[in-house]
Amino acid sequence: MDHPLPQIGKSFFEQFAKGDPVAAFALWNQWLANRQRRVDDNARYRKALEICVELGGASIRHYLSRRHQFLSESNLDLLDRISHGLNQQPPRRAMLPAAAMARPRRGHRVALLTQLEVPSERYHMQLIRGIVRAAQLHNLAVSLHEVSPIDLASSIDRVRANFRPDGLVMLRMTPTPRDLEPLSRSNMPLVLVHADRFIYPLPVLANIVPKQNLLAADLRAWAETSNPGPMPTREAQRSKAKKAVVVAVQRETPTAAYPTVDGINPSIRNDRIDQVGMALRQFRVEYAWVDGYGFQQAMGVYRRHPDADLYVSLSDEIAVGLKHILIAAKKPWEGRIVGFDDSPMSREEGLPSFSQSLDAVGSRVVGKLQEFFSASPDSIPTKFEELAVDVHLEMRYLADVR
Repeated sequence: MDHPLPQIGKSFFEQFAKGDPVAAFALWNQWLANRQRRVDDNARYRKALEICVELGGASIRHYLSRRHQFLSESNLDLLDRISHGLNQQPPRRAMLPAAAMARPRRGHRVALLTQLEVPSERYHMQLIRGIVRAAQLHNLAVSLHEVSPIDLASSIDRVRANFRPDGLVMLRMTPTPRDLEPLSRSNMPLVLVHADRFIYPLPVLANIVPKQNLLAADLRAWAETSNPGPMPTREAQRSKAKKAVVVAVQRETPTAAYPTVDGINPSIRNDRIDQVGMALRQFRVEYAWVDGYGFQQAMGVYRRHPDADLYVSLSDEIAVGLKHILIAAKKPWEGRIVGFDDSPMSREEGLPSFSQSLDAVGSRVVGKLQEFFSASPDSIPTKFEELAVDVHLEMRYLADVR
């Protein structure tokens, strides 16, 4: 079998075994650089440009205008190509269905608020793209705006003054009561995407959250298939249980002063970690807390847990890194690694990965805003809603990449 990624190689583990961290780290960085160069740069550029063109050239140029000092060299190159490409005919433009083009323009403007950079993590870009495409079907104008996590209320006021939107969408942010005061006075509708799970006051129309109870069931079924035979459950035999390592960013402490939904832990991240832990009860579960979800974290996870029978990573990048570390160490990887976000990378690597049904998020967001826009002037929404999209495990095996 030909592995899509370059293997780290024998020399890496020779340095690793000698306890030479500087030499091993240099080889690891070289592997990461090869991994980045392996990607079809033109395809990556075209995909990013397509997303940006759908947002509109003026909007994305405004958004990117102060991003350079925060971006790495590889992202700077891509950003410059995008900025240049926005002044040209895009290589591919999304075509609207005839039915959507025939609808009269409503003139509604929607601002997407984010704290993250562009280009950013795949998950975030997929969210933006899904919302923009759904908005196009309803002839909504969409603009992307960076906001400050330190003073969200002032950021919202600035967006309202500059863009004058009819509605707002917050991506992965949890507003406080103070943040919502300006919107409450203006009755401007707001839809949250993957915010912490609270009962928000109007004008927050909805919070789109991942439905994670399927996550545990899917992971349990996969683990039983990949590791045949249930493990002993008696305390006396637990030392014989196989070891499962959960790779995640440390738990968070939600602080917003709202009542929770159904008494559930409001943190999506904490709930996800809990669901994974529950699914792996037949294993001896240990946690590998990481500082981020990039490739670089994989080596630290392996160094701390080289004896793991199963790695459940809440990141596809770390999962792919672990796969190729195991390959270089001449250890089996199939049936031992699970990723998260169902990225194209996980598909080309043949790794099972959790999907958050991101395509469904855009239609949910735009649907709630359209309900508000199409209501009669004297018809005011009466309550906030929590809307769920499924999280499920996409099963893949070694044969899928042969």
